[in-house]
Amino acid sequence: MCGFSRRFDESYRDAWEKMDRGLIGRPTIIRSQTCDKHDPSGFFVEYAAWSGGVFVDMSVHDIDLALWFFGDDIQVKSVSAYGVRAVQPELAKYNDYDNAMGIVEFWNGRVANFYCSRMMAHGQEDVTEIIGTEGKLTVNGLAQKNHVQYYGAQGVTREIPAHYYGRFEQAFVGEANEFAAACLDNTALPLKLRNAVKAVEIGALLQEALVKGIQIRLNEAGQRISDAPAAKL
Repeated sequence: MCGFSRRFDESYRDAWEKMDRGLIGRPTIIRSQTCDKHDPSGFFVEYAAWSGGVFVDMSVHDIDLALWFFGDDIQVKSVSAYGVRAVQPELAKYNDYDNAMGIVEFWNGRVANFYCSRMMAHGQEDVTEIIGTEGKLTVNGLAQKNHVQYYGAQGVTREIPAHYYGRFEQAFVGEANEFAAACLDNTALPLKLRNAVKAVEIGALLQEALVKGIQIRLNEAGQRISDAPAAKL
């Protein structure tokens, strides 16, 4: 089992169950982001030397969510991506970016938009929106550390998690418990290993499209058929 932690988060599971019950009709568009608090130490610049790039390192979690909500058997039709180096220009030596956005078109008439960033000044902000033909679901739309709001002279403020674990700590606990149960009690694993491989493959395609400035196209069997110059922003 590859532990994509968001599948074990109570809020994401609740959103999936609502979608599965048909509350938003046919899920058609997903917009999902993984946005880290800016770290000026230079750690992520050096990390980029072997991370695989922002889409493989960060957006792979959002890609996995798209496969979960759209269905594991979904096939990619086209991939394109764009990025900027807004706060860490040193990433250029590793062909990586501190902000990137990717668009994945699927063969069954669905589209996913992925945004990843290492520029957030305020903290960790991971948000997912699933838009269907009869409604939509939003997870973490109003990012917050807890339910406390501070009312002061500067206005009303609330804290948000400073890092990924601050938001998904309990998801990691649930993931470990379910994996242990599968090993010890032979319970069913909550996700397919092939799905995890597919998420990384899509992330790698996005990263290639980003670095090369191309749109990558695939046929309905998942085979790459052509590349084309990406539209300029």
